Amino acid sequence: MTFIYEFNLDGAKLAWRHLCNKINGNDKLIQEYFAISGRLLDAQRYAKSKNRKQKLRRAYNMLTESKVVPLGGNKFDLQGYNAGMATRAQNLAKVLQGRAMLERLGLSR
Repeated sequence: MTFIYEFNLDGAKLAWRHLCNKINGNDKLIQEYFAISGRLLDAQRYAKSKNRKQKLRRAYNMLTESKVVPLGGNKFDLQGYNAGMATRAQNLAKVLQGRAMLERLGLSR
């Protein structure tokens, strides 16, 4: 995976975070987390029955902790789990939770 960083303080912080994630092994957990969430979304997209689609969507929302927060008026904010900012232990817990979901839903490899 190739990253392009800007030459400013924010770019340096981002590069440092990616380097630290690479060193402690968090990058592999982040990639697996996104692979699991992508597999859930793909299965939901190709599911035939409405009940199965709802079950897969609920599992995806539970894994990603997705929620819509009203800000007032007609404005909403979509919030969820940020794997890039989480610690290695938090990402490991999410990956284990995702593996269990895939196994329970019959989507494991």
